[in-house]
Amino acid sequence: MCVFPIAVKFQVTMLAAKCKTQVIEWIKNISSSSETGSLDERHILDIQTCLQILAVSTYLNLADVESMAINTITQYGSAFILKRIVRLVRSWQVPVAEFKYTNDAGQRTCADIFQELPISVQLRIMEKRLRKVDVE
Repeated sequence: MCVFPIAVKFQVTMLAAKCKTQVIEWIKNISSSSETGSLDERHILDIQTCLQILAVSTYLNLADVESMAINTITQYGSAFILKRIVRLVRSWQVPVAEFKYTNDAGQRTCADIFQELPISVQLRIMEKRLRKVDVE
Protein backbone atom coordinates (compact mmCIF):
# COMPACT_ATOMS: atom_id res chain seq x y z
CA MET A 1 0.00 0.00 0.00
CA CYS A 2 2.80 2.44 0.78
CA VAL A 3 4.38 1.85 -2.65
CA PHE A 4 1.30 3.19 -4.44
CA PRO A 5 1.72 6.93 -3.63
CA ILE A 6 5.43 6.74 -4.39
CA ALA A 7 4.78 5.09 -7.76
CA VAL A 8 2.27 7.80 -8.65
CA LYS A 9 4.51 10.63 -7.40
CA PHE A 10 7.51 9.49 -9.43
CA GLN A 11 5.31 8.57 -12.41
CA VAL A 12 6.25 4.90 -12.54
CA THR A 13 3.18 4.13 -14.59
CA MET A 14 3.48 0.35 -14.79
CA LEU A 15 3.94 0.01 -11.03
CA ALA A 16 1.18 2.52 -10.33
CA ALA A 17 -1.21 0.62 -12.61
CA LYS A 18 -0.33 -2.68 -10.94
CA CYS A 19 -0.84 -1.13 -7.50
CA LYS A 20 -4.20 0.31 -8.56
CA THR A 21 -5.30 -3.09 -9.86
CA GLN A 22 -4.22 -4.73 -6.61
CA VAL A 23 -6.06 -2.11 -4.53
CA ILE A 24 -9.24 -2.61 -6.56
CA GLU A 25 -9.02 -6.38 -6.02
CA TRP A 26 -8.46 -5.78 -2.32
CA ILE A 27 -11.60 -3.64 -2.13
CA LYS A 28 -13.60 -6.29 -4.00
CA ASN A 29 -12.46 -8.95 -1.52
CA ILE A 30 -13.38 -6.72 1.42
CA SER A 31 -16.75 -5.97 -0.16
CA SER A 32 -17.53 -9.65 -0.62
CA SER A 33 -16.59 -10.41 3.00
CA SER A 34 -19.00 -7.72 4.23
CA GLU A 35 -21.89 -9.91 3.13
CA THR A 36 -20.94 -12.75 5.46
CA GLY A 37 -22.88 -12.44 8.67
CA SER A 38 -22.70 -10.03 11.55
CA LEU A 39 -19.96 -7.58 12.42
CA ASP A 40 -16.92 -9.17 14.06
CA GLU A 41 -13.25 -8.34 14.61
CA ARG A 42 -12.28 -9.50 11.11
CA HIS A 43 -14.78 -7.03 9.67
CA ILE A 44 -13.27 -4.26 11.78
CA LEU A 45 -9.85 -4.93 10.26
CA ASP A 46 -11.48 -4.91 6.80
CA ILE A 47 -13.06 -1.52 7.54
CA GLN A 48 -9.71 -0.23 8.77
CA THR A 49 -7.98 -1.42 5.59
CA CYS A 50 -10.69 0.09 3.41
CA LEU A 51 -10.44 3.42 5.23
CA GLN A 52 -6.68 3.43 4.64
CA ILE A 53 -7.24 2.69 0.95
CA LEU A 54 -9.79 5.52 0.87
CA ALA A 55 -7.30 7.93 2.45
CA VAL A 56 -4.65 7.07 -0.15
CA SER A 57 -7.07 7.19 -3.09
CA THR A 58 -8.36 10.58 -1.90
CA TYR A 59 -4.80 11.88 -1.64
CA LEU A 60 -4.02 10.60 -5.15
CA ASN A 61 -7.34 11.88 -6.61
CA LEU A 62 -8.40 8.44 -7.81
CA ALA A 63 -12.16 8.95 -8.02
CA ASP A 64 -12.99 5.40 -9.12
CA VAL A 65 -11.07 3.76 -6.27
CA GLU A 66 -12.46 6.34 -3.85
CA SER A 67 -16.04 5.53 -4.90
CA MET A 68 -15.45 1.79 -4.58
CA ALA A 69 -13.97 2.24 -1.11
CA ILE A 70 -16.88 4.42 0.02
CA ASN A 71 -19.41 1.89 -1.31
CA THR A 72 -17.63 -0.89 0.55
CA ILE A 73 -17.30 1.05 3.80
CA THR A 74 -21.00 1.92 3.82
CA GLN A 75 -21.92 -1.76 3.61
CA TYR A 76 -20.67 -2.22 7.17
CA GLY A 77 -22.77 0.37 8.96
CA SER A 78 -21.81 3.49 10.88
CA ALA A 79 -20.65 2.21 14.26
CA PHE A 80 -16.99 2.22 13.23
CA ILE A 81 -16.99 6.00 13.58
CA LEU A 82 -17.30 5.63 17.35
CA LYS A 83 -14.13 5.82 19.46
CA ARG A 84 -15.28 3.60 22.29
CA ILE A 85 -15.67 -0.05 23.02
CA VAL A 86 -18.71 -1.36 21.24
CA ARG A 87 -20.83 -4.02 22.85
CA LEU A 88 -22.81 -6.15 20.43
CA VAL A 89 -26.12 -7.30 21.82
CA ARG A 90 -28.89 -9.60 20.70
CA SER A 91 -32.40 -8.25 20.43
CA TRP A 92 -33.13 -9.23 24.05
CA GLN A 93 -30.09 -7.21 25.27
CA VAL A 94 -27.79 -10.13 26.17
CA PRO A 95 -24.17 -9.24 25.34
CA VAL A 96 -22.82 -11.34 22.50
CA ALA A 97 -19.35 -9.90 22.10
CA GLU A 98 -17.36 -6.88 23.10
CA PHE A 99 -14.41 -5.49 21.18
CA LYS A 100 -12.66 -2.31 20.22
CA TYR A 101 -12.66 -0.97 16.69
CA THR A 102 -8.91 -1.53 16.50
CA ASN A 103 -6.52 -4.41 16.92
CA ASP A 104 -4.08 -4.83 19.78
CA ALA A 105 -1.00 -4.08 17.68
CA GLY A 106 -1.36 -0.38 18.47
CA GLN A 107 -2.75 0.53 15.09
CA ARG A 108 -5.03 3.52 14.76
CA THR A 109 -8.71 2.97 15.24
CA CYS A 110 -11.18 3.21 12.39
CA ALA A 111 -12.54 6.38 14.00
CA ASP A 112 -9.07 7.98 13.95
CA ILE A 113 -8.61 7.22 10.27
CA PHE A 114 -12.14 8.43 9.52
CA GLN A 115 -11.51 11.73 11.34
CA GLU A 116 -8.38 12.34 9.24
CA LEU A 117 -10.30 12.07 5.97
CA PRO A 118 -11.35 15.32 4.30
CA ILE A 119 -14.73 16.56 5.51
CA SER A 120 -16.22 16.12 2.03
CA VAL A 121 -15.31 12.42 2.05
CA GLN A 122 -16.66 11.97 5.59
CA LEU A 123 -19.94 13.54 4.48
CA ARG A 124 -20.14 11.29 1.41
CA ILE A 125 -19.73 8.23 3.63
CA MET A 126 -22.35 9.38 6.10
CA GLU A 127 -24.78 10.44 3.36
CA LYS A 128 -24.44 7.14 1.51
CA ARG A 129 -24.93 5.22 4.75
CA LEU A 130 -28.04 7.24 5.63
CA ARG A 131 -29.49 6.66 2.16
CA LYS A 132 -28.88 2.94 2.54
CA VAL A 133 -30.61 2.87 5.92
CA ASP A 134 -33.51 4.89 4.53
CA VAL A 135 -34.01 2.38 1.71
CA GLU A 136 -33.84 -0.63 4.02
